[in-house]
Amino acid sequence: MAETKINIKRATEKYAQTQEAVEKFSEPKTTTETESSEPKIVESASPQETSESVKKPAQSDNIDSSDKVAKNEPELKTSGKAAENKESDKKSKPKTIEEQLKDANEDAENNRDMQLRLSAEFDNFKKRCARENADFKKFANETLITEILPILDNLERAIESCGDIDESNKGLIEGVDLTHKGILNVFEKFGVTRIDAVNKTFDPAYHQAVMREETDDHPGNTVINEFQKGYLLHDRLVRPSMVVVSVPKTSQTQDDITKE
Repeated sequence: MAETKINIKRATEKYAQTQEAVEKFSEPKTTTETESSEPKIVESASPQETSESVKKPAQSDNIDSSDKVAKNEPELKTSGKAAENKESDKKSKPKTIEEQLKDANEDAENNRDMQLRLSAEFDNFKKRCARENADFKKFANETLITEILPILDNLERAIESCGDIDESNKGLIEGVDLTHKGILNVFEKFGVTRIDAVNKTFDPAYHQAVMREETDDHPGNTVINEFQKGYLLHDRLVRPSMVVVSVPKTSQTQDDITKE
């Protein structure tokens, strides 16, 4: 109990002191002389505070620059929008009659040029197709003719080998001869012709030299004999003629040279 009483007494004393202090501070100052007479104490700033004060303007400068950039960004956006609007206005503006006429003339020239090119290409294509079809029709029977030629050669050999024939075999030979002539007539209808080689100058484009024979009866490089006849289908060679070519005799033969 005694302790509690002491504590209550101390609390009341502190309360009274605080009330007195509050009343002193609440009283207004009547004169300014007391203010002037009292010396003012200026507290010196610490180094940390000075450094902070130095740093603050830099921060403010950064803030100002960022503010300027933030202010400039809307300006750039507005300028970009203005340029886009100008371009859209140019596109949206209708063309004049002169511009439309110029564009139409250019399109007409391009279309005309394209039409001329296509027509020329189509004409060339038609000519090429016609030429190919004509060549195909012209030489379509070439393989058939080459297969028939050996049969025709055998008929010719059979006729040549008869010579003096008996009356009993005369009809057979005449039949072979008629068959041979019939085949030649069919060949002529389809444009197949014989190559005349005998007594002609040797031509490697149409003749195939099999032998060379020395003779003074014919000039040199002349076809003097024919082993197998050659044929042409229109202007194309089907088979060359197998021939013997003449060579002029030398003044002194090889036998005379050996005897000497």
